[in-house]
Amino acid sequence: MILKRLAVGLVTTSLLSSVAVAEYPAVNAVYTGDVFSVVQGGTDRDTVYLGNLDVDVDLRLGSDDGMRAYVYFLGNHGDDPSALVGDAQGLSNIAAPRTLRMYEAWVEDEVFGINLKAGLYDLNSEFDSIEAASLFVHPSFGIGPDFSQAGLNGPSIFPVAGLAVRAYRAFGDNYAQMAVLDGVPGDPDDGRKSNFRISRHEGALIVSEFGRTGELAEGGAYKLAAGIWHFTAQYEDVDGELERGNQGVYLLGERQLIQSGAFELAGFARVGIADSSINSIETYVGGGLVASGFVPGRPQDRMGIAFARAGFSDQWRGVTVGEGDELAIEWSYEIPVFDWLILQPNLQYVSRPSGDRELDDALMAGLRFTIAYSPNLAQ
Repeated sequence: MILKRLAVGLVTTSLLSSVAVAEYPAVNAVYTGDVFSVVQGGTDRDTVYLGNLDVDVDLRLGSDDGMRAYVYFLGNHGDDPSALVGDAQGLSNIAAPRTLRMYEAWVEDEVFGINLKAGLYDLNSEFDSIEAASLFVHPSFGIGPDFSQAGLNGPSIFPVAGLAVRAYRAFGDNYAQMAVLDGVPGDPDDGRKSNFRISRHEGALIVSEFGRTGELAEGGAYKLAAGIWHFTAQYEDVDGELERGNQGVYLLGERQLIQSGAFELAGFARVGIADSSINSIETYVGGGLVASGFVPGRPQDRMGIAFARAGFSDQWRGVTVGEGDELAIEWSYEIPVFDWLILQPNLQYVSRPSGDRELDDALMAGLRFTIAYSPNLAQ
C-alpha cells in the first residue's frame, strides 16, 4: 500500500499543478498500422491488419530541469498475426487486445542526485532496451521473451503497465537503475482492463540493471548492460505446483561498427535466461545489424536484419508437443516518406513455431506505416 499511495499521490498532485505551471508542454500522437500476409507455411494462408494509436503529453514543471510529468494513452485494434503461424515469440510489437486505456502516468524528479520516477510505468522504456533494435517489428527485439513471458500477466510492459517506483543514478559513463513494480499489472482475466491494486498475494517484480554507455574513440556510441529480475510471489510451475523464486538474468550490448561518410552500420546482441521450472522459454539469444546512409541523398533510410532464438525448457517440453527451439529472422527497411509518414516493408521467417516440429515453418510479408503528429504547444 505504501508504493500505491506514493505513486498515485505523486501523479495526481503533479498533474493537477502542471496545468498552471508547465512551461514546455509537448503533445505527440502516433498511429502505427501493420499488414501481415502468409507467403509460405503457417497454420492459415490469410492476411491480417492491426493498429496502434499512441498519444502522450510531456510536461516540465517550472523549468527545463524541474519535475517532469508524463501521461500516455494508447488504443489497439485488429488481429494478432501470430494466429496465422502458431509461434511463441510473436510477430508484431503492437499486437494487443482491442482496448483504449491510460498506459503510463508518472512523475520524475531529482532527489539527492538520484533520478526518481513513480506512477504507471513501462519497464521496457528503460530496462532491457536496445536502441539499434528499435527498427524491428518483431517483439523479441524490444524486450527478450525470457523476460516478457514472466509473471502471472507478464511484467509491466506493453500493452499493460503497472504501478512502479524507479531509481536511476549515473556514475560518469556508468549507470545503475532499479525498479520495484506491481507483480501483476492489469487484469489476467481480461486484457482490456487496467488494475491499480497492489497486494501481498500478487507480490512485486524487482529489477536491477547496471550498464555503461559512451562514445567510441573512433566515433559512434556503444552500450553494455546486465540485468537481473525477481518476482516475490509464488507461481505455478509447468507441473502445476506452487513455487517461489521466478527470476532471470540478461546481458545486452550494442555499438556502432562502421562509420564512413553518411554510411553507418550498428550491431547489437542480447542473451537471457529465465527460471526453467516456471517459464516455458528458458533461454534466448538474439542479435542483428542495422545500416543507414547507404542510399545517396537518403541518409535517414534504415535497413536491418536480425534473429531471435527462443529455447524452451525441458519441463515445458515434457508437457507439450514442443521439441526444438523457435527461430525467427526479420528483414526490415524503414523509409521516411515525409516528416509525418514512415513506411516499413519487412519479411519474417519463423522456423519451428513454438518448438512444434509438426507446424510448418512460415514466411510472412509485412508492411508497417507510421503517421505522426506533434504540434508545438510552447509557441
